[in-house]
Amino acid sequence: MADLWKKKAGYSLVPTKGEVATSLGHGYPDHLIWASLGVAVFAGAVGLYGGYQFNLTGYIASASYGKQTSVEVLGGILQTFFIPLSAMATCFFGYHSYKSNTFDLRLKLFLYITLLGASIALAAWDLVAMPTDGLLSCMVWLCIFDSAEQDGLVGALNNEALLYLAVCVVFAAMFLGLGVLTLQQIRRENDGSSDAQAQLLDAAPQQPQMAPAAAPRSGKMVRQVLAFGVFFPVIILLCLSLPDLWKYFTEYRIESYAAETIGDSYGEVWNWEVSDRLVLKLYPDILAFYLFLYTVVVAGWLSQVFPKVVGRFFAHRPKWARGVCVGEGVLVLLFAGLLAFQGTYWYYDHCFDRDCSKEAPEKLARTMGQLANCVAGLLTLPASRNNIFSETFNVSWEYTMKFHRWLGNLILAITVFHVLFWIQAEGLGVLSLPAPSYHSDDFTVPLASITTFFAFIFLGLGTREVVRRTKFEIFYYSHHFALVFFVMMLWHALSSWYYILGGLSLYLLDRALRFTRGLSRVSVEGVAVYGADITEIKYTVSGGGRGPWGKDGRVAHTMGQYMFVNVPAVAAGEWHPYTLSSAPSDGVSSHHIKAMGPGSFGARLAAWAAALPWDQPLPEVVVNVDGPYGTPLDYGRYEAVVLLAGGIGVTPAVSVFRELYLRAKAPGGARGGPRRVRLVWAARGAAEQARAFADTFRRVAEDSLDGTFGFEVFDTALKAGQKGYGAVGARSGDEEGGAAAGQKGKGKEGYAVPVRPGRPQLAEDVFGEGGLGQAACTPGSALVFACGPAALVDAADRMALEKGIDFHKETFLL
Repeated sequence: MADLWKKKAGYSLVPTKGEVATSLGHGYPDHLIWASLGVAVFAGAVGLYGGYQFNLTGYIASASYGKQTSVEVLGGILQTFFIPLSAMATCFFGYHSYKSNTFDLRLKLFLYITLLGASIALAAWDLVAMPTDGLLSCMVWLCIFDSAEQDGLVGALNNEALLYLAVCVVFAAMFLGLGVLTLQQIRRENDGSSDAQAQLLDAAPQQPQMAPAAAPRSGKMVRQVLAFGVFFPVIILLCLSLPDLWKYFTEYRIESYAAETIGDSYGEVWNWEVSDRLVLKLYPDILAFYLFLYTVVVAGWLSQVFPKVVGRFFAHRPKWARGVCVGEGVLVLLFAGLLAFQGTYWYYDHCFDRDCSKEAPEKLARTMGQLANCVAGLLTLPASRNNIFSETFNVSWEYTMKFHRWLGNLILAITVFHVLFWIQAEGLGVLSLPAPSYHSDDFTVPLASITTFFAFIFLGLGTREVVRRTKFEIFYYSHHFALVFFVMMLWHALSSWYYILGGLSLYLLDRALRFTRGLSRVSVEGVAVYGADITEIKYTVSGGGRGPWGKDGRVAHTMGQYMFVNVPAVAAGEWHPYTLSSAPSDGVSSHHIKAMGPGSFGARLAAWAAALPWDQPLPEVVVNVDGPYGTPLDYGRYEAVVLLAGGIGVTPAVSVFRELYLRAKAPGGARGGPRRVRLVWAARGAAEQARAFADTFRRVAEDSLDGTFGFEVFDTALKAGQKGYGAVGARSGDEEGGAAAGQKGKGKEGYAVPVRPGRPQLAEDVFGEGGLGQAACTPGSALVFACGPAALVDAADRMALEKGIDFHKETFLL
């Protein structure tokens, strides 16, 4: 384990006594792990009891759908709310108990074996106690080719049994895997051998080694083929062959529906007879939904195959569009067309319950519900971190998140109209309570009403931008209520499954991938604090962050990518995205994390770092990471590149700047890269903060490779005429200049980074001779990369648009 870097002479962060008191722990907060286990057990018991009352009493079990009792209604609500809560708490316990450095290994193993047995026992109870038919044994779709008789069962019990079984299988696999990994650790401990992963990390090269110029495309193509050539076609096949309503998910109903030819009693439908046992049925809404998806996908593929024609066309930003590119406009128009078609179909063509004479308010209410289903089916697609659509369009995940935010706001708005039209259809007052007999034969109505009320609190208010910036943990955990909301939608909207199934399955797969990759062991090599509010963390990761089975000890990232970082001693439940400030060719990964105000994660992290024993070797601290994420740019196709940064936005810029320099500097250097690279950085207190990147600045100052590389650092706190230097004292053992305790040898002379006062002049320092130079006059040969405050980025964006220069911006609004 590397030693802790010493405090710098100019160290100015003075944490409060309370901050230091809460930051003295360097290991895991085990009390939170035990608390999560308690929540999982309690919520699971409440949810299972509610499910027992709901499923095994008269309303569902009799399949009569008569009036349900208050106990049955409450049971369904408790099940819907508490089972997802138990599942989330169980995942939290499993992950953090395994990663804890203070949890006893044998206690871990005992708990994992116990919970594995509980998962198996619950699965057995599910198979024995739930009165299901042969749907589970024939795996749903294969029931089409069975011979079954009507047994009077209702699809609700089959759906419940499938969901419980799926959850039990997932958790059984999780605890089995964690148990095996823990057993391996115990065996290594008993053998007296050191951790194999630690040996691998200690042997990891600390000197720069050239990273590949571009990420391999083979894996990317395989994922896209699996998603759009296998996964979504299977989902479409299920939509064409299974009943559209979950209440018909019984062995007999699936078999009879598959062989049936549907007439026009529901509206337009196309039948294709495959055999006497299978007739595929295509409804217009299914056709429109998946046609929209594949149209978008094909457009993304064409952009990648023909980047100079199709790609540049979609990336073009007309001046009159105020920065919106053609691709975004086309996507919005396609989506508007999808909603218009769906609304028209459901209102004018579809006959709800085979009744085409329903009154307008009820038809509008039902139409709004179907539009909500359609939007919900798209909602999770851009939200997955391992986003197949990001790869398809070669855009970053944070870029796609704005569409997720738009869709989230839209579904809440549609829900409001859905409720208002139902109030009008039923003759209810807006503030009046419905009569006791209102929808007494539909258990999903009270469930939907209560869930929607809480959805507007958690998803409507808890996810606002002001909450994200001031109370990130509330913002983060409020999103988890979406799982409850989706479960409610699957119950309440009987045909919503063929919209939601694809996106929700990919999202859950994404969470599983993130869980397994996050099990990689992170070895913290050093912690430092610069200036008043910037904390640096350096680390290596077993398996390169690919999971406990990986072999490469370095995070295989590309320039400008980022990781999600979790420091349990600071906030066990918070994951924050931070750019990798290290170059891909560096031997270790690093982040520079700025405190964004009192009480923020960055401020608490700095206080935690300040409380570390600086005069002793670095204790074993735990940091968890997930990533890398972010879509790389092809810098090699440009003649000139300017990296414009404001404040802590310098982290992606310096990563790109350093990597391009290391490649060009290497023997037989990558001279195919840009011929002119400039880093322009402005920050308040830059004279102090520049110390964090002194090694990069020093290298370029000593050898700019015939003027290919250059940098300008501006300190906005300095006035005109003042001079500033990012002075760095003698250092040893740290390639960015940090003193290392316990190391011997004379430190290399410090480098004073020259700092200019004020702010950069975009016309000269970025787009003029000081920046892009003559390349700004040639279309497509220059790129401005910007990251920082919105005012700086927007000003550069407008100027790039006016001059017709390619522009890329990074954002921290995740």
